[in-house]
Amino acid sequence: MKIVKKLYEYFPLILLLIGGFWFRYVGIVKNLSFWNDEIHTAIFSRGILWYGKPVTEIGTGTGLYQLPLYYITALSFKIFGISEFAARIPSVIAGTFLIAIVFFITKKIISTKEAYIASFLIAFSQIQLAWSTQLRPYIWIEIFTFIVMFLCYRNITNKVKIIDKSILIAILVALTASLFHGTGLINIFLVATTIFFKSIINRKYSYLILIIPFAVVSSFIFYFSLNKIILSMPWIWMIRFDTLHYQVFLKANYSWLILGAAVGSAYLLFKNKLLFILLTAFVIIIFAFAIFKVNPYYVRYSLPAFPILYVLFSAGIVLTAKILTFLVKNNFWKNIVFYSAIILILFPVIKPNTKIKFIPSYYYTINGDMRENPIVDYKKAFLIIENLIKGKNSVIIMDAINDRTPWYLPKHKYIYLVKEPLFKIDPQFGEKTLSSIKEFEQEKTKYKRGVILIENWESQTSPDLQNHIRNTLKHEADVNNLPYNEADRWSVSIYSWGL
Repeated sequence: MKIVKKLYEYFPLILLLIGGFWFRYVGIVKNLSFWNDEIHTAIFSRGILWYGKPVTEIGTGTGLYQLPLYYITALSFKIFGISEFAARIPSVIAGTFLIAIVFFITKKIISTKEAYIASFLIAFSQIQLAWSTQLRPYIWIEIFTFIVMFLCYRNITNKVKIIDKSILIAILVALTASLFHGTGLINIFLVATTIFFKSIINRKYSYLILIIPFAVVSSFIFYFSLNKIILSMPWIWMIRFDTLHYQVFLKANYSWLILGAAVGSAYLLFKNKLLFILLTAFVIIIFAFAIFKVNPYYVRYSLPAFPILYVLFSAGIVLTAKILTFLVKNNFWKNIVFYSAIILILFPVIKPNTKIKFIPSYYYTINGDMRENPIVDYKKAFLIIENLIKGKNSVIIMDAINDRTPWYLPKHKYIYLVKEPLFKIDPQFGEKTLSSIKEFEQEKTKYKRGVILIENWESQTSPDLQNHIRNTLKHEADVNNLPYNEADRWSVSIYSWGL
């Protein structure tokens, strides 16, 4: 009877989990092409099956960077075979678990009503569907950050101990997050901030010395998570102050979320001051980290803040609905008016073609909010290249990205076309790099035949070299946008000589 009672109690959540999983599953069943960053992860995951460890064909690894994700993906490759579906299904499962995690934690720290609204947004938001159907670690970072938030909240409500069981578990979760991706390091900073805050308000200043090991561990993970190419780039050490991209992102797409979250924050300020401080501070810190330290031109780095924003938004919605039903005395009508008010408030958000999806799609674009990432049918492009070079010897492939050819045409010789080469030989994949027309022509004379993939946007290949290739070589084909993503247009062109 207890099981039946629990199933009845959580029936709406079960529906959200089933619906959330189904929407995500449909989004990966077509085995649509990877984009560049997914290819990177797939190569090192495949390396575990081929070589016993996450390395490229020349034996180069990435240190601690994304290590757990490589092994999770490799396990999925082992079970389902090497495919886009197999690579993405762990993210689908993680995204579905996030629905339940947000529900139970929100229920614990606020109430059931807010929990259902927040988990609904996790289940069907475009941005959540997009990033939980990609071979990228950001949905995992969301999970870890939300759990860290809850554990830090439990810690600050413990008035006896500065360091308790919750904060120790939070440290373990934060360290795990940092191994999934460098941006996971924000969790270590969030834990350190919590300890700092609690030490100050409790006047136990001796605990502030714990910030030192946090800094040492973070630096260690940071250094051993980055390869030589990234470490040699100046932007990795920069603090940036360009906020325009995020201003447009939030104003154009999520003004409704920010407004609702602001109302929810004001509500928590009077209801639960510690929770207000923690949630608001975590959102601000995550956005500041994403904008000023990581990259102000990619909104995915702020993704861990969204489940917390959903919680604040849900608190704002429930407060507004309570105000609208204040004068209704009859309990039956009070409930009717209350839930009707919630639906009416949510209507601008949940109506079709906004940020909530009610029909599953074969592809949820990661450019649904801001057009940031080239989404091209590389799978089709490399199939064309494979057919062009089949049965022919002395063929060189040239491309503007260093990892596409190793994924689609492994063990085939290729050259990396860049604007300003940091290395003559790419240390990660071992291919030659070149940038000028003169270098290109010199290299071209060494091969009877060649195929080049040119990107039709601002590329890592210099514009001069791109135009030279277009004007002097044979145009073979154009490959346009990914199927089911026709509104987000990107294209690449294939050129050749000697074929």
